[in-house]
Amino acid sequence: MEHFTLTISKRRYLNKPTDQQAKTARYRRQQLTLNDIAALIRKGYTLSANFVDGGAEIGQKQRTYSNFESTCFVAFDMDGDFSSTLEEVVDSLTLTPTLAYSTFSHQQAGIGNRYRLLYIINGGIHSIEEYRRIYDGICFDNNFQLKDNCGRCCVQAAFGSRSDCELICTGKLYDVSEFSTSDVGIYGEKYHSDYITERGGKNNIDSERYFSDEDFRNDFEQMDYEGLLMKYREQYCYFDHTPLPEVDDETPYILLPDNYVEIKRRYWYEPVFNYEGEQIATYQMIRRVRYGENRRKKLFICALLRRVMLPEVRFEHLLYNMVYELFHHIDNTEAVITRQDLLQTTCSAYNAEIYPALLSRYETTKKFIVNKSYCITHHCNVYVARNRAVKMINHQRIAEFFNPDLKDKENLAILHELGIDISIATLKRFRRDHGYVKNKKHKKAHTTPAVDERLATVDAEHTLPVPNVVSASAIPAIQTVRTPDLGLVPDAKHAEEESSASCETKTEISPWMEVEAAMILETSLEDNSPENPDDLTKRERYVIFRNFAKRCRRFICQDFPLELCQEIFERRCGA
Repeated sequence: MEHFTLTISKRRYLNKPTDQQAKTARYRRQQLTLNDIAALIRKGYTLSANFVDGGAEIGQKQRTYSNFESTCFVAFDMDGDFSSTLEEVVDSLTLTPTLAYSTFSHQQAGIGNRYRLLYIINGGIHSIEEYRRIYDGICFDNNFQLKDNCGRCCVQAAFGSRSDCELICTGKLYDVSEFSTSDVGIYGEKYHSDYITERGGKNNIDSERYFSDEDFRNDFEQMDYEGLLMKYREQYCYFDHTPLPEVDDETPYILLPDNYVEIKRRYWYEPVFNYEGEQIATYQMIRRVRYGENRRKKLFICALLRRVMLPEVRFEHLLYNMVYELFHHIDNTEAVITRQDLLQTTCSAYNAEIYPALLSRYETTKKFIVNKSYCITHHCNVYVARNRAVKMINHQRIAEFFNPDLKDKENLAILHELGIDISIATLKRFRRDHGYVKNKKHKKAHTTPAVDERLATVDAEHTLPVPNVVSASAIPAIQTVRTPDLGLVPDAKHAEEESSASCETKTEISPWMEVEAAMILETSLEDNSPENPDDLTKRERYVIFRNFAKRCRRFICQDFPLELCQEIFERRCGA
């Protein structure tokens, strides 16, 4: 009796192996007859191709394309909810399988009948391209409409089954020569349109079942990818993330929907130099997925994710995006992914079931993204817009639960219990920005909803004529005070400036001037782009304060008092 070389798992399974069990499985090569193979299937052993690396025993790491040596079987999973028995399935096929059996999942709740067909090849299959050619030839001759094409991967293991499974052994064997080179269709030099012509207008994919736009179908078969993308770019737009809600240019952020999904890219960076050889910038570009990095699997996943992003997406729209993905993001110079490859991958993904476990791997922790229109309108970079967005979002969340009659620590404890993770400094800034000031007449440390008179005056600012610059002569001077000690040590360069500043005169300030000063401080902080003003070092606080004071004297009043500068600075950045 003829023997066949297979790699068999050392362990048997009574139920379908879990992902962890499959990853840790160990295999060894054996010489087996057809009866031996059938017996191992009933005992729950796993069948695999043969690999060159690993010696007498191999693990999951050795079972790769680069180590593929040979295989003697081609497997097909019939995962359809059909009522036919295994015997009826075998009798209906043009090419009879050597072995056919029901899988672990057969007739489980809500699943239906599940079968696996094995075609044994005399002499074995010794290349990946040959394996795929034979797989596609069997698909075509049997007119398979498969939901799961995992069997097309030659390194894919074929699980066994239970001892009481249905199993048919026909004994039919096949030779590689029975599958001519004209069956290549996917990996040969012929393109999809030529393959259809040779097959009399049919292939292993019933394209009429998917296409509703005949013009797009014809163009997909005949046009080059670039021309196809240009022609249909208005009709079928490209997308790689869940549609976002529209916001105006005055909102620095865009909140992401709960079901937000995006296709993640990898980037490479290249420095840009000027004529003098100095690096002036860094060029960023999306890195293409190369041969050996699971290109087909990633294309399949991209198609699934696009179905999640746009549940009602048409097949032509999905296929257009897959063409864009292949043309722009896949390195297709080696082991070319042809049109038939792309079409079959898209069809499989269009019918595949989307599991929550798949989506959990592509969930994002981001709650919002920066609104680029806001950056353009307000002439700021994304970092400044991000800081403003974080502040606005935090203040909106705090405002829902803030109680002005409670102490800051009590409010903070309540917010933490509600899952709002903020610092005490953020809460203090919220209180100050919204006019909740401490009642200094009493020793109690609680806050009151009293609004500062200066801020109340500012609310009516539009009714008052506000000059751009106030002359020093127009403001009466009052007693002289020394500059407050910030605990900062100026460097020697500014020693003279600090000495002269110590004798500044205190000037009566109108409410609008204080508001202008607060805005100037915000600008100074944005220029330094601190993520948290409380984390500033002593030197950084000094530099920011010095620049802030200079700007106040330049743009508001040349006698603007440093005492008020310090008060505004401490209100914003803490003491």
